[in-house]
Amino acid sequence: MLPGGNMSKKVLYAKQIFASQSMGTGLIQSQIVNIPFLDNISIEIAWTGTPVGTFQVLGSVSGINYNPVQVSIKPASGSADSTMASFQNQGYQFILLQYTRTSGSGVLNAWAGGKEN
Repeated sequence: MLPGGNMSKKVLYAKQIFASQSMGTGLIQSQIVNIPFLDNISIEIAWTGTPVGTFQVLGSVSGINYNPVQVSIKPASGSADSTMASFQNQGYQFILLQYTRTSGSGVLNAWAGGKEN
């Protein structure tokens, strides 16, 4: 332990929040992830098929009301691909990933992870 330091920091090890989820419906939401006010959060998103649609991260302090988190995420644009969404210091207790389909279909997998500074 460093002088004046904290030996243990909070870590959210990779947690799968979408597991082989069909992207053929209008709107899907991931499992809710408890991120106990962690400073750095990343969501890895991967899909197959030909989906066209957008992703959005929603955050909540209460676990009841969810609002958009300010993070840019590459959309699904008709072919298999992957992307990463990362954000810092947002102050949320809970997050979830939402996918809104425009057309096409595919299979979605996503993982969330994070750590305290």
